[in-house]
Amino acid sequence: MGKIIKYNLQNVFKNSTFYFQVIFLTGVVSYTLFALLKDMPFNVSYFIFSRILLLMGSSILAFTTSMILSDLIVYEKITGRIEFLLSNGVGVRSYLFGSIISLWIITEFILIFCVFIANFILFLLLKKSINFFDLIKILGIISIFNIGLASMMCTLVLRIRKVNLINNLLWIIGFSIIFGWNYIMQKI
Repeated sequence: MGKIIKYNLQNVFKNSTFYFQVIFLTGVVSYTLFALLKDMPFNVSYFIFSRILLLMGSSILAFTTSMILSDLIVYEKITGRIEFLLSNGVGVRSYLFGSIISLWIITEFILIFCVFIANFILFLLLKKSINFFDLIKILGIISIFNIGLASMMCTLVLRIRKVNLINNLLWIIGFSIIFGWNYIMQKI
């Protein structure tokens, strides 16, 4: 399992689209938080702001998980590497757990990087920032959600044989998570 995690992390960090995703998402998060906090009073309700951050965090996770899975594990499925590993003694469970853990590490890195860089930019431009402890609480909730999302998507990738169906399903799950969170946040 450790070799699979190392291999997946090396492949992702070598991929130039990964860095594009990180830069793009950091820009989107920075712009969104800047637009929200620019006109907002400093003592805004924690409940409202935490709902916004939860929605942004789940959106980031849904998109990055589907993009990373398309670049990493689905590509390995196309080339036949997964079948090669499974036929040469690597267990399905160890490959699945290695993929889940590596995907969780990557998406947590992206989420933490985006939010903390955006918070730093907000502090430089507006002299306002998100409370550190509130940010840690929200990132903890999103981290638990991330484990479930990564395990669900990796399991689906390993169970479904058709690659086109996998790619479409990943995007459908991503959008349904975003709109589902939005619906839940409106009803709370």
